[in-house]
Amino acid sequence: MTWGGRGSLLKDAFIPDTVNVNTLQASISDMCFCTFFADFYQERFFFSQGMLDAIAIKDDSGILLSDFLHFVSERDRTETAQKYRSFFAEASLNTARPVNFVHTLCLTDGRLLKVSVHIQVIEENDRKYVWGLVLDKTQSTPEYVLSKLIADRADTSLCVKEVSRESYEIPDPQQPQLTGTILDVSDLRQFKEIIEKEGGRHEVTSLPARKRLMSDIEKIIQEKSVRTAAIILVDIKKFHSYNDRYGRTTGDEILKSISRMIASTLPTGGSLFHINVDHFCILWPHASRVLADNYMLSMQEVTSNPIVIKDEPVYVSFVMSAVLFPSCGGTAEELLVNAEITLNKVKKEKIKRYSFFLPSDRREMTEKLDFEFQLTKSIRNTDENFLVYYQPLVDVHSGRLVGAEALLRWISPSRDIISPERVIAALESTGNMDGIGAWVLERGIRQCRKWLDAGADTDFLMHVNITAEDLMRSDYSTHVLTLLSRHSLNPSNLILEITETSLMRSISTCRQNLIRLRKVGVKISLDDFGTGYSSLNYLKELPVDEIKIDRSFLENIRKDHYNYSFISAMVILAHSTMRTVCVEGIETKEQVSTIRSLHADVFQGFHFGKPVSSADFKSKYFGKKKKW
Repeated sequence: MTWGGRGSLLKDAFIPDTVNVNTLQASISDMCFCTFFADFYQERFFFSQGMLDAIAIKDDSGILLSDFLHFVSERDRTETAQKYRSFFAEASLNTARPVNFVHTLCLTDGRLLKVSVHIQVIEENDRKYVWGLVLDKTQSTPEYVLSKLIADRADTSLCVKEVSRESYEIPDPQQPQLTGTILDVSDLRQFKEIIEKEGGRHEVTSLPARKRLMSDIEKIIQEKSVRTAAIILVDIKKFHSYNDRYGRTTGDEILKSISRMIASTLPTGGSLFHINVDHFCILWPHASRVLADNYMLSMQEVTSNPIVIKDEPVYVSFVMSAVLFPSCGGTAEELLVNAEITLNKVKKEKIKRYSFFLPSDRREMTEKLDFEFQLTKSIRNTDENFLVYYQPLVDVHSGRLVGAEALLRWISPSRDIISPERVIAALESTGNMDGIGAWVLERGIRQCRKWLDAGADTDFLMHVNITAEDLMRSDYSTHVLTLLSRHSLNPSNLILEITETSLMRSISTCRQNLIRLRKVGVKISLDDFGTGYSSLNYLKELPVDEIKIDRSFLENIRKDHYNYSFISAMVILAHSTMRTVCVEGIETKEQVSTIRSLHADVFQGFHFGKPVSSADFKSKYFGKKKKW
């Protein structure tokens, strides 16, 4: 059998009936491709001469997979090896199913070739083979990509090196073999037309993909007999964790099982689409709000049963959102965007697992995006509109000023001072928290040096909030010490505050930076103490100098026995382990009296002063050595 050139490509090539490539004929006739067999018992490939030339192999007696992997880019090599070997193993056990995957080839002339691989087992005359299709996705023209895979390009219509199957000298013709083809589809416009014609399918689950969904929604909108429809998005919670734990191959199997699980629950008339890695969508003509609500509720019950992967139960959970046509939008784009807005909102909820779109969801999203845009703009304009305010900390026993906490503020274009909680949430959402955190730290250190020079007590403490992300940076302690040196501030004048809720994510990686900082004299404070899950454990595990008891424990402290007892016990525990206690949120004389009686060390709260600018802080607290 010979594989020929243009026009006879599909007719003469070894393409089994089980492979649906008829729709590719128009494109394949103008593409380059290289063929191969593989003995999956020996993991050995037998390439046509063009491929051997491309990777500079002179021996056509076969190349082992381990040797071929040297021509796969290092980034893709491990996963590509796993894909091939997994398929070879399944083929030897007669359990192999068609697979698709992508990897990059490094040709000897230095060019990189991105290819999409399709292989499957076939049978011919009681012998087993695997037919393969490898599509070149490199963005180049067919005349240059894969040029070394072509025998003669004098006439550009001939894209294939002729090679007969007999020339491969397969070691044992009685054993199952693999065969495949490498195609150049560098001009992706040809394939785009095919994909759009067939609607496109997800490469793992083979379900219709996003473009097909958009097309089907528009058809429903145009269909006069359809007066209502539901679009339900299904998100697999933390799907990336399955890939991390089990690997991509098993992750794909989990994805297929999930798709079958959802498909088994589809309502009458509903269609299932796979529109993103971990997102499915159900398009349900004629569905009402009640029907959609009942369906999403039933889906939560379905996930109580595990899927079984390699004899191991795997539990999954879904987050869902729904939009209704026509009340939630008049176009496919509008409907799907609204569904995604609501889905993102539900994903942030701790309890809710599904919701219907409300107009307020879009307004909230628009306001959030506008706010984040304004913050980002301020950062790019050299931290414009950002301020650092300072709140006093007072010694419980003497009533003298002992420090200040540096607090971030942002002034909106309308000159309103925005709440710090909202600002910090937006900074974290946009990935700008690290930069602003470093900015606040330097401002705090610099201001502390100025106040000391102006006559503040030598033991004055500047409190600055930091994040777990800061402490996870291996060079963070060096960064802090550099700033202290730059502004000639003694490390003992700085106290860094970190919340226990952020520490929960990475206590082990944070500990080393804390130890280094504390060794040189920087103090560490555990903020919002008592609101997390492992407060007492952190006192044991971390080098902490101070605990700050959260304001929530001050509520009705005279009559609330638990709050009173909690603060009393924490003061005793902290003092017994050589730590100090700061109680924040003090607003009344009654609270001052109670905390004083419990022998805490430091007060903080509006009773002593609200956060103010550095100039106001200096004039208010340093002028007369005020005492409370």
